[in-house]
Amino acid sequence: MRIVPGVVLVGILGGCSLGARPTGAFGSHVDLGAALADPGPIVPTSSYAKETHGMYLPSDADFGVAGLSGFTCQMSYLHGTIDTDRDVFAGFEHVIDGFSTDDGVHVVVVGSGDTVSLVTFETDEQGLTYDVPGLIDARVSTDRVVALVDAPSCGITWPATYGFDFVPLDADYCGPDTQLAYDREADVMWIGGPDVALVRVQVTRPKDGSVLPNGAVRIAGPTDAIAWNPVSRQLLTATDDRIAAYDADGVPLWSASPGGWIDGLGALGEHGAVASIEVDDESALVLIGSDGTVGEPQRVHRWAGPIATPADGHAVALLGDDRVDWFSVGDPDAGP
Repeated sequence: MRIVPGVVLVGILGGCSLGARPTGAFGSHVDLGAALADPGPIVPTSSYAKETHGMYLPSDADFGVAGLSGFTCQMSYLHGTIDTDRDVFAGFEHVIDGFSTDDGVHVVVVGSGDTVSLVTFETDEQGLTYDVPGLIDARVSTDRVVALVDAPSCGITWPATYGFDFVPLDADYCGPDTQLAYDREADVMWIGGPDVALVRVQVTRPKDGSVLPNGAVRIAGPTDAIAWNPVSRQLLTATDDRIAAYDADGVPLWSASPGGWIDGLGALGEHGAVASIEVDDESALVLIGSDGTVGEPQRVHRWAGPIATPADGHAVALLGDDRVDWFSVGDPDAGP
């Protein structure tokens, strides 16, 4: 399995119990002089000295779940602690995706090799396991896994009534920098990357059983990062120093510059989006509203990087080469 960069950070040894640092140690990573802006709604809460293999943040919780070498760990972003771990596979584990059920149960999708397993974190129950030959990356709905694969050829595949449906893609879409964003409500997969055009793939087959009419529909040119906001129902893209938004059908809505080179992009529910940017050789987080309004940059530390966010936008995880820095959006004492 080759999971695309963006939330993929490799090279950790050991289990989940090492490396957590509460907010008190956060200042050792931060130059507080000459801040870019007054403290705003993005508030640092904790830091973890760990490299991670993928991250899932539930909307209704104060924790995230990350993959490490041989373990999948639950991390409390408010308290700077690691609460539980699961040994899903006997080796490398990567957190691909996740979702929450109506009764608040959190299901985390863990991958290893060409195998994807759904794990209910509260009960340690390992549910459905899928063998997906040629797996590169995947997203999940409540009843199936939708995967980007390179075997027998490059394309998007998902379980259907008889076997699997498949939408072919050019081979470049199975490269190491391809990114996925999934609209679960409409069953639409967005696929983009710096070397390929942004495309939209309707996953579900029409109710009359007919063949999918359009396959992959081109929406825009290459992108550095993409994210789906299920609250505003916007597809967000980052390219160089600009962010653009598209509606659920791929119609352009707006574009804006956050004020620096973009290294990471995340959807933030009703808050819109957040970008990690480089400004004057420093790094900052910037909020961008669902109408394209750009907030003031807030400097966080020396290295910008990829971002993980929950669907409701109450937290931000900034993923560095050897650590995770957590931020609360709004009042950090209010919880999610």
